Amino acid sequence: MSIGTKFAGVAAVALTLCVGWMVWSIARPSEHLPGQANGVVVFAGGHGERLERAQQLMADGMADTLVLNTGTDQWNAEAFAAQVAVCDDTSLPYDVVCVSADNTKGEAIAFARVAEERAWTSMVAVTDDYHLSRASRWLGRCFDGEVYRAAADNDQGIGVKFRELAALGQMFTLDRACSLEG
Repeated sequence: MSIGTKFAGVAAVALTLCVGWMVWSIARPSEHLPGQANGVVVFAGGHGERLERAQQLMADGMADTLVLNTGTDQWNAEAFAAQVAVCDDTSLPYDVVCVSADNTKGEAIAFARVAEERAWTSMVAVTDDYHLSRASRWLGRCFDGEVYRAAADNDQGIGVKFRELAALGQMFTLDRACSLEG
């Protein structure tokens, strides 16, 4: 067997394991929650389940600050409107900070900026279960503190999961830096 053939075999096995791990992280994300964190951050999108999950965590006393992205309504207009309404609600028993970002990486950068301004050491990322792995990894790249994970249940179709798989692959290969230039 030539060295080229051996290398191709090893590369095929490594690629299979990598893709398998990525599929697993989308299909079976693990939730990891502390007793308390400095903030709860909600990634935009979904159909309202992300905000509901975050509001449940806030009601349970997870944090004193909720951070929402209201930068785009490209995902779901109703979910976007609900997040904007929370940003405008001054009667909530916790602080609400609203940021503007157009994608997952931009959200992680914006959330990390809020954390830095407030000297946070921990935050809870809230997003749909299929999106949790990539979103929390972006936060981990952009934020020096502890990133915890809370999944909102969302039974998305296979197309959304394939798109997420492609985005996760891009994150691990082509787009690794926590900056908007890359």
